[in-house]
Amino acid sequence: MAFSGAIGRVWTRWVPGLSVVDGLQASYRVGDWLETGVYGGLLPNAYNGAPSTQQWSAGAFVMARVQTGEGATSTLFQTEGRLGYSLRDQLGGRFELAAAAHLYQGKRVDAHALLELAYGGEVQSTAGVDGFRIDVGYRPVEQLRVFATARYRGGSVSGAVDLGMASPLQKAIHADGGVTWEVAQWLWLGGIAGVASDFVDPAAGLTQGRFGPEVTFPNIFGRGSALMVGYDEELGWLPGRSAYVQTSFTLFGRARILSRTSWLQQMGGGLASNDIAETFNVEVSIFRWLWVRASVSGRTRLEQVTGPSRTAGVLNFQVGGQY
Repeated sequence: MAFSGAIGRVWTRWVPGLSVVDGLQASYRVGDWLETGVYGGLLPNAYNGAPSTQQWSAGAFVMARVQTGEGATSTLFQTEGRLGYSLRDQLGGRFELAAAAHLYQGKRVDAHALLELAYGGEVQSTAGVDGFRIDVGYRPVEQLRVFATARYRGGSVSGAVDLGMASPLQKAIHADGGVTWEVAQWLWLGGIAGVASDFVDPAAGLTQGRFGPEVTFPNIFGRGSALMVGYDEELGWLPGRSAYVQTSFTLFGRARILSRTSWLQQMGGGLASNDIAETFNVEVSIFRWLWVRASVSGRTRLEQVTGPSRTAGVLNFQVGGQY
């Protein structure tokens, strides 16, 4: 039995449909099979991740799991639930219920499902489906993983707004698929492709697609490190492209450092821009019962004539522990 908690910009755990709050999360765990607790805090801006005082969420959650077998033949089933109240921009105050289920069959198969429901608010006055998502991964052989995702987004803005989405209140359906191949211990090759479509007004033609490769060099700077390089070509009503370089390090088993630099270009939908975004994250485990995480993120718009402009940055801290 153990208590755990985190305060600051909290990346929530076992809280389906709510990825981050600027507040706190506290829980009580019984063995490895049950954990329950509460969460609460402000909700960041869905477009740029900046802190916001205009919206918040609070509630309770529970997680339960059961495992049978051992090693490659083991099966793990885990379920999570959340019940809370939120005040959201453009949606107003409403009750939210979310449930998730996860199944792992050794290393061969993993499957995940998420359902989000809401009641009240300014947009829908009765119960409605906020979102639904299914993810499936399969390894035909140890070195190869194939995955597919399908999701529906309704009135929820509980996560970051997807590129190509006309509005956080616009209903849309997304589908993605990809593959990762471990060519060698030092080289993984991957690729991903997907499509998203607004189907509230099909005549508007708001369909967005993307595809691109990804290369990973695990342990390139020593054990516990990795270098990732990726590129996406984006087609449809908001065409563009993006690329990123990400590095991560684990030091002395207590500190993890991650840095990601991205280039993002948009060329349609009434928008034309070239942006550079940077994220730097450090997490340090000071004691068994205390860890600290700090992250800095920024985004700069590059103008062809006037030089860099519209620079914005966010600094976040999170402190947590287990007792």
